[in-house]
Amino acid sequence: MYAIGTTTCTNVTLEFKDKSVPKKGSNMNRSMAAEDPLRRELSVYDSHKQEWLRTHPNQFVVIAGDHVEGIHPDYESAFKAGIKAFGLQRQFLIKEICVTEPVYVVY
Repeated sequence: MYAIGTTTCTNVTLEFKDKSVPKKGSNMNRSMAAEDPLRRELSVYDSHKQEWLRTHPNQFVVIAGDHVEGIHPDYESAFKAGIKAFGLQRQFLIKEICVTEPVYVVY
């Protein structure tokens, strides 16, 4: 898979190579973790958001599980820090700290 897009507080576009849709009658029951793989990371973000808005507005936070790796001035440095801290085999969240959350449209 690959993703393209911008990483601003107002717009992110994602496009994936695999556009497969589950076939009728296939097992649609998946665990909550599979449906929302970054649920823990987003929970950590939500619990710290107000504090971070005061101290680090419009910067980028890197979170894996319950661990906050750090806050960085731009997406590129956040991405590099995430790879260095967690590698390519572990998922992590990079999220811009912003007042108004972006709206994503998936087609």
